[in-house]
Amino acid sequence: MGPGGTTQLTVTGTYSDGSTAILLASGETFQSSNTVAVTINADGLATVVASASAGATATISATDTASGLVTSPTDSTVVTVGSAGIGPPTPTSGSAASATAKNNVMCTAIQPFYWEIGEAGGALASGSSTQVGGSPVTASKIFATASASKWIYAMYVVQKRGGAANLTADDIKFLTFTSGYSNIGSLTTAVTCTAPPVAQTVLTTA
Repeated sequence: MGPGGTTQLTVTGTYSDGSTAILLASGETFQSSNTVAVTINADGLATVVASASAGATATISATDTASGLVTSPTDSTVVTVGSAGIGPPTPTSGSAASATAKNNVMCTAIQPFYWEIGEAGGALASGSSTQVGGSPVTASKIFATASASKWIYAMYVVQKRGGAANLTADDIKFLTFTSGYSNIGSLTTAVTCTAPPVAQTVLTTA
């Protein structure tokens, strides 16, 4: 989870007959091995501290107040702090994406378009951002867009780098078409050029 992210934890009890059941949080106490990174409240809600460093971990264990039994290390939950803004969709991801697509000037400048938030199983939320009076754009809408592959490749590079802020100077040269020929002479003169490595384009959404 990224800083500020939360997740609700539950405790499962195994009985002598082999049956299992989810135990009430009111009968358990929770502990975090690293409260500088992750805190846990009485209801089992784990929260990543806003100032936590990416990569920090915390083991969340539980103690049954009636029996005194403590979850074993293998049955405890380990929370790893990710980078800010990176993680699975949350209950508010859909509304946040919709508001951004409709109101952010960087989005309205390229209307109309269709957007999705999804996972391996399919779309979790989707929508259309269009000009006032325009027709909604669906997932099956086909646009004749020149050089669209450049957009896909650029998104791939930014994703691999972990965000636009992490692009190198060479990345920017390649993506802005300023890395090309070092010189151009006559048609019979050899020229030297460089090109980015060929890579399979894989897009994922978070």
